Amino acid sequence: MLYFIFGADNYRAKEKLKELREKYVEFELQKIEGEKISLDELSGKIKGASLLSPQRFLILENLTLNKSQKEISQFLADSHAILESQNDIFVFFEDKADKKTSLYKFLSQTKNKFEMENLSGPELKKWIEDYIVKSGGKIETKAMQKILITAGQSDLRFLSLELDKLLAYDKKIILSNVNLLTAADFDTNIFNLTDAVSIGDKARALELLNYQFTLGAEPFYLLSMLVRQIRILIQVKEASAQNNNYNLIAKDLDLHPFVVKKALDQVKKYSFEDLEKRYAKLMEIDLSLKSSKIPAEVLLTKFIME
Repeated sequence: MLYFIFGADNYRAKEKLKELREKYVEFELQKIEGEKISLDELSGKIKGASLLSPQRFLILENLTLNKSQKEISQFLADSHAILESQNDIFVFFEDKADKKTSLYKFLSQTKNKFEMENLSGPELKKWIEDYIVKSGGKIETKAMQKILITAGQSDLRFLSLELDKLLAYDKKIILSNVNLLTAADFDTNIFNLTDAVSIGDKARALELLNYQFTLGAEPFYLLSMLVRQIRILIQVKEASAQNNNYNLIAKDLDLHPFVVKKALDQVKKYSFEDLEKRYAKLMEIDLSLKSSKIPAEVLLTKFIME
């Protein structure tokens, strides 16, 4: 039987993989790194079962990064009967599936397809509520609001650790405990602000900007972080024109892979001209902050709304 698990939310994708593994726990586990595997080796792995061998749970990771896309896709299409049989479980797991590849087009036709995108807004709130209830806890409204403000589109693995810490302290999560125990500090909130600006979420960006000012954030620091984020987007967009592997781009630019992975998703929405205009506008704001009496809140709010 064939399963296809992919998407930007690596935490939920791995949770789905774990769920499937527990369902077929009696099957023999085999992992295949797909990026560099040859077609002959892949063929041997998939067709390698015999009548006497145990049923297998095969995890094939990141095949969309393999250079032999067309050949692999054709082989998988020819082996469709094997992949869909009840003898073995084939899980195609992609950290980041390229939807333009022939392999993605083939895999997307399977009925057992699970796309895990980053959660935000009501979906993120429901995930948090479900996680807390499943852990035997409760959360008050003000505490939920604070967590949503500071979480943004955070890595759910990090968020789950924060929730575990709160639940270990008290099964009822209240605002004072969130303020006391969570690691969603000033720098984390800054990251969420720049992230909201990058993806064009104006409402959330304004909410986080106002939150920063209520904390007494320094305007020039906020501006420097926005400038840094736009500069990263420009660098990543330039690099992605030659190579779309976020790990290699991260190494070349000396950035964290998580930062590059998110930036690759964000730059698809912008042309080089768009990014250069936004960068130039931030330079204008820098000059205005130094030479005019216009409040920083007004200048940065205007930038977000444009």
